[in-house]
Amino acid sequence: MSLVVLLFYWPAIFVLTHIFVPASLLRQMQASDKSLHFLVYFILITLLWFSVSSAQKVNFRGKKIWIVLFLLVFYAGADEWLQGFSAGRNRDIMDFVANLTGLFGGLVLVSLFSFRPAVLAATAIAIVIFTSAIRIQFTGQLAFVRPLFLLSSFAFFTFTWNRFLSLFSSIRPLCSKWYFFSPAAPVGLMLAVKLLSRFAGRSFELTDIILSSAAIFAVVAIMYLIAILKSLHSRLNKV
Repeated sequence: MSLVVLLFYWPAIFVLTHIFVPASLLRQMQASDKSLHFLVYFILITLLWFSVSSAQKVNFRGKKIWIVLFLLVFYAGADEWLQGFSAGRNRDIMDFVANLTGLFGGLVLVSLFSFRPAVLAATAIAIVIFTSAIRIQFTGQLAFVRPLFLLSSFAFFTFTWNRFLSLFSSIRPLCSKWYFFSPAAPVGLMLAVKLLSRFAGRSFELTDIILSSAAIFAVVAIMYLIAILKSLHSRLNKV
């Protein structure tokens, strides 16, 4: 799964960092933030590591992590340098520093956790950074970005959380514990984001809560229906 996502993600961020951005869109965004650079590279190293490591956490005694780290540090520098040749773009050493910070933040994550816990943590961190730390204001033609992010990220977090729960035999769909645990972490994350946004002086309005909740409970409902269909299919096969 990581490799498939990486094959879309890496070319996408390369294109987005080198295409010309009209002044009108820049005005709508109102401000840039190094948190976005951190987040992009935090996700990149997480995806790349799990694409080449068979879902195992980092072993610093092996060569693989050092190759991955060297490749991404080189890419971060080359990416920033190449932006100087793109119309409307410029080189910024602090962007490069933010990129490196994201790489090392992701390195800490994949050195502590194996695949599923790391993906859960990475998604939660991405949601928190996007909603509480990034100071870009998506308005006008870019107004769709925030609701799209909330829907997709909370849906993905809920799905990944439920896949993680499947590792525990006592917490499976249609079991009594599952009804509580399935939405528990996603809803907890949403409430934490609401609280952190307030402390950070950012807005996480009722609309954001509705969108996040819709994503969470839509995924839970779909997984519930799938579990019912599997149960019916199993019973029919026994008849």
